[in-house]
Amino acid sequence: MYNKKHYEELKIKGICRYCYKEARIGKTDCAECSEKRIKKDKKKHKQRFDNGLCHYCGKEPFEYGYKSCNKCRLEHKMPNEKKRIYNNKRRNEFIKNGVCSSCGRKKLEHVQTCFDCWIITIASQNLRGVRGSSRIIKNKIIAQDFKCFYTGEQLVPGINASIDHLKPKKRFPELKNNPDNIVWCSQNINEQKRDTTKEEFITICHLIAKRFPI
Repeated sequence: MYNKKHYEELKIKGICRYCYKEARIGKTDCAECSEKRIKKDKKKHKQRFDNGLCHYCGKEPFEYGYKSCNKCRLEHKMPNEKKRIYNNKRRNEFIKNGVCSSCGRKKLEHVQTCFDCWIITIASQNLRGVRGSSRIIKNKIIAQDFKCFYTGEQLVPGINASIDHLKPKKRFPELKNNPDNIVWCSQNINEQKRDTTKEEFITICHLIAKRFPI
């Protein structure tokens, strides 16, 4: 039976609600359980579709042009609005209590979210559609020891930490969502690098340093 309080506790602790192992970043299940659930749902929905039954209830025939029966289609319009109201209320309560506005865990000092939820936002902006993007982004900043790729400056989430594309998105759109094409660097350096490649930017830095030695 669904227990809302228990579900929220597991989400805050980052524990899978099915096997109680470590959950995926920002999710309530681990990768293994997620894969099993997706396969199970696909099989169930395919069987219902093949039998001409509603995608949701599996009891009534689906309407022409839809995958659901008329009753379920009407019922599933309201929950979306209720969910939006609930999420807004929940977010406001979290902000009021000084915790992460997304999951309720301890938030970072300079942003309204915790580290994991902040990583999810960064990943959605820079590796859209890439499986495991949050984990990739998180592992990269940890591997860099929270230091800028170019200068070694300490990176602070919400202050100066930003994602740089070694080969800029504007000139190399095909590499926009390539994990190997991104590094963490300071916001200041990222703004100065702009649409140059890593090699071009370093060359410019050497020329300036040579002309104006310290």
